[in-house]
Amino acid sequence: MSHINSIVKLGYLRRMKSSSSRTQPAYEVERILKEFVNADWLAQLEAELAARAAAVRSAGDGREEA
Repeated sequence: MSHINSIVKLGYLRRMKSSSSRTQPAYEVERILKEFVNADWLAQLEAELAARAAAVRSAGDGREEA
């Protein structure tokens, strides 16, 4: 929970007013983060993760299984 509090202090999250039905606190992502994570950024992340996954798969192809 201390990590979330740090993110709140940095201004990336905002605590929302909690209702009585919620047991966990709710947070809203502030606009600065929403503008940083856009479709182009997500596409780049997806491509990078796919490349890393392919590298892991190809590195595992040379191993013998017991």
